[in-house]
Amino acid sequence: MMIKLSTFKEEHLDALNQIMKRAFDEDSLVHLTKTGGPIGYDNGELLKKIFVNEKNTSFLILRDTTLIGGVSITVDQKTNINVLNMIFIDSNEQNSGAASSVWKALEKKFNNAKVWRCQSNLYSTKNMNFLINKCGFRCTRIKNPKSKMDAMCIMDKWMPKKLDNKEDKVNE
Repeated sequence: MMIKLSTFKEEHLDALNQIMKRAFDEDSLVHLTKTGGPIGYDNGELLKKIFVNEKNTSFLILRDTTLIGGVSITVDQKTNINVLNMIFIDSNEQNSGAASSVWKALEKKFNNAKVWRCQSNLYSTKNMNFLINKCGFRCTRIKNPKSKMDAMCIMDKWMPKKLDNKEDKVNE
C-alpha cells in the first residue's frame, strides 16, 4: 500500500470534512474526555477557510486510491519560511506511518524551505509527539499557557543549509 498526495479540489470538501471531524473528535476524546475541535471543524467552515484559500497549497492524502486525510501548507518563496497549516489522518488510519510519509514527501517536494512553522494544541500529546519526535519541530513558545483548552505550542523546524557546489570544493 502506498501513501500519495493528490491535488485538493473543492468537490472533496464534504468527504474530507467527515475524516477531519473523526480525527479531531478522536483526539479530543482521548485528551479531553469529550469530542470537539476548533470553531468550524464539524461543519466544514474550518476546512473551507484553510483548504479553499489561494495562499495555501492543499492536498488529499490517499492510501492507494482511498482518501484517508488532508494536508495544507503555505509556501513563501520570498522568505522560504513555509507553514504547515493542518494535517490530519482518519482515526482508523492513525499510527500507520501515513502522516510521517506525508511529511517526508512535503519536505522533499518543497525543499527550498529554510524554516517550517506550525502550531498544535498543547493538550494533544499525540500531535506534539508526531510534530516534535517524528517531524523534527521544536517548540519555540507557548500561547495561553494557563488554559488547558487554548494553550498552543508554536513550533519551528530549521532545515539544514544546502551547500552550493562552489562552496563545496576545497581550494588547493
